[in-house]
Parts: sequence; C-alpha cells; structure tokens
Amino acid sequence: RAVKLAVDAGISHVDFHPGIERDGVARALKSLPRDALFLTTKVRSPQNNLALTPADAADLVKRQLEEDRKILGVEKVDMWMLRETPNCDIIQAQWRVLEDAQ
Repeated sequence: RAVKLAVDAGISHVDFHPGIERDGVARALKSLPRDALFLTTKVRSPQNNLALTPADAADLVKRQLEEDRKILGVEKVDMWMLRETPNCDIIQAQWRVLEDAQ
C-alpha cells in the first residue's frame, strides 16, 4: 500500500531490501506500469560468511538476481548496490556478475 501511495504522490524511486520489503514492492508492481518506478535494491551482504569464496559470492549474486526478478515480475532492476566486505576479491566477483547482468 505504501508504494502505491508514494507513486500517487509523485514519488518514483523505490529502494528496498531482499525479503519482505521486496515482496511488498512486487505486490505494488502488479498494479503499476513498470516504468512508473525506478527500482533499487541491495545484494545480500557476504560480510558474516568468512568461508565464502569469490566464486561462491558470484553464484549467490546470480541466484539473487534471478530470484528478485522472478518475485518482482520484472526483466530488470534499475540499480543494484553491493554490500560491504573486507575481501576485494569477493566484491570484484560480485561486480562482474552485475556487469554481465546488464
């Protein structure tokens, strides 16, 4: 309901997290034209998974991209943000996935 009210008030940028926020945006998108919203979300943070390899991180991003697109019912999300991690190799692996997803 909040997304629909925001669009009615002229707001077109929606920033959401994977999970319950994303699910609410998905419900709103069913009654709105896709171009009514600029969708921004975040890749889940790998920070607490110390055993995560760059290849694993890349795979998780690929799966999240597909999951989010499917649940939202869209071909694309306008902006994806990476979460902090002290491991540059993980960030680079995630970034490559996002570049390929364009």
